[in-house]
Amino acid sequence: MVKGQDLAVSLEEFGLSKYEAQAYVTLITKGTISAGELSYYSNLPRTKVYPTLLKLEKKKIAIISKSKPIMCTAIAPEDAFDEIIQEQINRVNAMNSLITKLKELSEDSKKQEVQRNRDTFTWLQIMYSNNFRQ
Repeated sequence: MVKGQDLAVSLEEFGLSKYEAQAYVTLITKGTISAGELSYYSNLPRTKVYPTLLKLEKKKIAIISKSKPIMCTAIAPEDAFDEIIQEQINRVNAMNSLITKLKELSEDSKKQEVQRNRDTFTWLQIMYSNNFRQ
């Protein structure tokens, strides 16, 4: 059996705050519930529930009703995390691009160093041969 707390910690690693992760896991397990019930089941401070729900709604992983009492529900995980997954893919692609550019820079630097060494060696050869001619 998967523990909700472990899943919440994993969600934090992907950019959700501690409260957001706790709230989302609770919504997944409880279904559509009121903000008060969310506070109770997730152990979120009551003052943090609504701001947390707004953040989840902004991230498109939860829906908040406009009715009283406020009801909330989680978007299904397979739909909710498409955007976050794409962000992670973009970050990996950006890192790969950065690594490629750094490797090119390193290779160019090594080529320049080899050329400087050749130039220095040539200069030393000329100076050495000129000293013997005199």
